[in-house]
Amino acid sequence: MAESTSQITRLLHACRSGESDAMDQLMPLVYEELRSLAARYMHRERSNHTLQATALVHEAYLKIFNTTTNWEDRAHFLAIAAITMRRILVEHARSSKRLKRGDGAERIELEDAVLIQPPMNLDILSLDIALSKLTEQDSRKGRLV
Repeated sequence: MAESTSQITRLLHACRSGESDAMDQLMPLVYEELRSLAARYMHRERSNHTLQATALVHEAYLKIFNTTTNWEDRAHFLAIAAITMRRILVEHARSSKRLKRGDGAERIELEDAVLIQPPMNLDILSLDIALSKLTEQDSRKGRLV
């Protein structure tokens, strides 16, 4: 663990120095820890949350490495990752509460919405007569319909 921690710290300093290869080496070393952190955060969220732990890790990772942060060590990096994940979840919650997204609207499943619609009474004979008249006027449109 100590060797891994020092390797992570070394790679973080290399990333800070601009070594692009260091980021590729860093990700496999920290991914499981980030995934575990994200899973703990998501466990505290509502059950029908649209964001998943993996997506949270990826979004946090992109935000972390698109800033110029002077990481001190592995613990500092993980603390920044945790803060970033919380901010992502807060922003996600804010955006889902906005009026344009149906703030306060009751959420229903698609299958339930289909059941709300009254059954359609289809008069097959009237449909056939209408299609026949359309075909007489324009055979191409009749075939299309």
